[in-house]
Amino acid sequence: MGKHTYMVDIVKDSFFFGTQSTQRLAKRINEYAHKGWELDKISQATFRGFIFKRHSVILVFKSPIPEKVNDEASRPVQSEMKTCPICVEEIKSGAKICRYCGFRYKSVPTLTVYAPKDGKQKHTLLKKLSEIKKKPYTELNEELQSGMFFKFSSPEKLQQQRKFFESHGCITEPGETLYPE
Repeated sequence: MGKHTYMVDIVKDSFFFGTQSTQRLAKRINEYAHKGWELDKISQATFRGFIFKRHSVILVFKSPIPEKVNDEASRPVQSEMKTCPICVEEIKSGAKICRYCGFRYKSVPTLTVYAPKDGKQKHTLLKKLSEIKKKPYTELNEELQSGMFFKFSSPEKLQQQRKFFESHGCITEPGETLYPE
């Protein structure tokens, strides 16, 4: 269920009665009605100054179509936190510099690789990975199904390995992770 958006407009030096003020109010209400807003409340207020009283009319408009509210978006966002290795303070996981002590993190290129859909390509790739990583075929198969994670010393090496995995039919997701320098 959505919530209405409300807008308040104050028409200064107006009274509820009187031809000019009624025309001013009607004009203002029509301006908002053409924009899709509907009048929700109307009230009169008097503001006292040093010498004169100012009479105003307060118009409250609401949006005609309630905006959809995403429950997840309306909740306060709790970002993931990490602990600084120097001052042991909690900082946001995406922070490149600790705001407490100035400790710097470096950005390391990463690649997540998912198994190819073709059985022959998958078998060939797992055989090569088993030889390179010296791990059992079944263990690598499970790892590849859930997404195998690699980190690289340079973006060039990442691109080279990405081409290799994509040539074997894998789905790849490049990214970056922050590590202490």
